[in-house]
Amino acid sequence: MQLEFHHGLLAEPISTLIGGGEIASRVRRLLDDRTLAPSGARGRIWIALAAAAIVAIGAVYSPLLHAVHYATELLVQSLP
Repeated sequence: MQLEFHHGLLAEPISTLIGGGEIASRVRRLLDDRTLAPSGARGRIWIALAAAAIVAIGAVYSPLLHAVHYATELLVQSLP
């Protein structure tokens, strides 16, 4: 949709005003309450997945730090 300015006024193309156009569907979608509130089950699933990801990262982080430290020590010891 292309908007035109005439003497400081905003003029919409006439095609959006004939038969409702895109504006009516956008207004209906904005006013529809169902799209605003996510379902409770879906929200709980995302929270559970986020919690599981945090626990997994926490469980892997310490061994990863030890492995990186060990690899760094081997690299430093192998230098002349």
